[in-house]
Amino acid sequence: MVAVGTQGVARGEVGTVMSELTPPSESPTWVLLDATAENADDPHGFPIPSEEERGGLKPGDTVKLVVVLTEAPQSGPNAERRWAEVVSVELDQHQSPRYLGRVTDDPSVVTSLRVGDPVTFDQRHVAGIAMAPEEVAFAVDHRALVTLDAAEAKVPPGWVSHDEPVADDDSGWTVCVGDEPPGIFDGDPDEVTRSLTLGELVLRHPALVEVFQAGEGDWLYDPALTRYVRVKPTSNGSEDSTPSRPVDEVDPAER
Repeated sequence: MVAVGTQGVARGEVGTVMSELTPPSESPTWVLLDATAENADDPHGFPIPSEEERGGLKPGDTVKLVVVLTEAPQSGPNAERRWAEVVSVELDQHQSPRYLGRVTDDPSVVTSLRVGDPVTFDQRHVAGIAMAPEEVAFAVDHRALVTLDAAEAKVPPGWVSHDEPVADDDSGWTVCVGDEPPGIFDGDPDEVTRSLTLGELVLRHPALVEVFQAGEGDWLYDPALTRYVRVKPTSNGSEDSTPSRPVDEVDPAER
């Protein structure tokens, strides 16, 4: 399952549990993040699906919610991303959808909300939508070569390029910030790169889904469009100076 998701946490709307299935708590221990408000504050660091996508969910769709503890613990995180499958859809008095879902993954932070528990939410709470397996055109467990700066970036990496894979689990993708110095791949790989799966990368940066679905090419992130655009050759035929990995020098054991 490939996520189109989010980062960051904040307090939001109270998450409610359907009373006919599970009695509601008298003292709610968690709230759902208002993803649309978070996205409005930080559209590049907190991308979410479009309003049309969030408002058009149907039973069987799987969505990402961000659940926040109402009382922060003394140590450790106070929120986590949780997946829920849409079970049914109802319209409120304004004809806006209200979703009933069931949690599909085990908790690590919000232990009061477990697999199988029902939860209701609105489209503003949807932080991501999972792609169905048949929609995914790339192997999420294949790996990309990611520069250290790109691996630590909070915003989408600026440059992504594809070369011929060199191993069975190699995707062929190289992910860079875009302003790395020439010869960056000449040094010790452990000091300048990380090996991350495509699944990990799209969880961090959902805009990469379109790139990996294409399966080839060189791509540049356009902040104004909040998406990647395919790079075309320059009019004079010169090549872009952005570094790409030397395929014949990549040790698969280091990937």
